[in-house]
Amino acid sequence: NKTAISEQLASAKRNFEVGTATITDTREAQAKYDLATAQELAADNDLRVKRVTLDQIVGRVGVEPKPLAVPVALPALPSTNVDTWVAQADEQHPGVRKARLGLEVAQLETQKAKAAEGVTVDLTGSLGAQNLHNNLSGAAAIQSGVGTTKNASLGVTVN
Repeated sequence: NKTAISEQLASAKRNFEVGTATITDTREAQAKYDLATAQELAADNDLRVKRVTLDQIVGRVGVEPKPLAVPVALPALPSTNVDTWVAQADEQHPGVRKARLGLEVAQLETQKAKAAEGVTVDLTGSLGAQNLHNNLSGAAAIQSGVGTTKNASLGVTVN
């Protein structure tokens, strides 16, 4: 109790002033008081953290938990076998389910990477046409390269 420790500290200080106690007694009382203060602050901070956590869980701010009604009537456990509980937790716990899904995704990504290492086939193609015109006709037009040129290419690459 912090009040009792505070009174002990005041008594130790008075006794030191009167000369019936040593400085060590006073400092020990001060240390006990400081420890009680630190424990009180730690408990207060822990309570605040737990209240914030409760607010986050229920989705509202300033929620005050209500005590259980007396007498408490809890339902009977469906099974008293610990192995059944472990199996149920293994199947239904969100953390375990998340880890299993992560493993499945990793396995699929591994299969995808292995498939990319295999044979690949690439197909490429192009088509082009060029029209050349000038005012020449007949043999002069043929010699000067007048006309239409068409070309096409198709390529297959296998890796």
